[in-house]
Amino acid sequence: MKKFALLLTTIAAIFFTTEAYAQQKGQNIEPVPFQLVDEKPSFDGGDINNFTKWICTKILYPEVAKAKQIEGRVVVQFVVDEKGKVRNVKVIKGVHESLDQEAIRVISKSPKWTPGEQNGKAVPVMITAPVNFYIR
Repeated sequence: MKKFALLLTTIAAIFFTTEAYAQQKGQNIEPVPFQLVDEKPSFDGGDINNFTKWICTKILYPEVAKAKQIEGRVVVQFVVDEKGKVRNVKVIKGVHESLDQEAIRVISKSPKWTPGEQNGKAVPVMITAPVNFYIR
């Protein structure tokens, strides 16, 4: 256990030293997004379910997919940064290019979130969310 703690301490020291050095040299290193945090980011005062409801009000079913009767779940990954802005939106499991692009378009236009926190400090957090496309 002590070896593991020492390894983590060493990795953290290398990361923070590298980050401080880069900032001194005028380089901007983006922080690595967290996946597990003390406080998860929240959307509109709620959880991911509030975000899913918001997506449903903004999604426009692509005509190409509608004409071909293409349905499915697009899984999207993005970062809620330390200021609550959504960035780095990407599809990790797609269905069809038109559906994938629509999911990216809508999520990229998300209003600000309340950022996640680790040790009382706002941090970037990686979020994975499904976007369902079904013809009714």
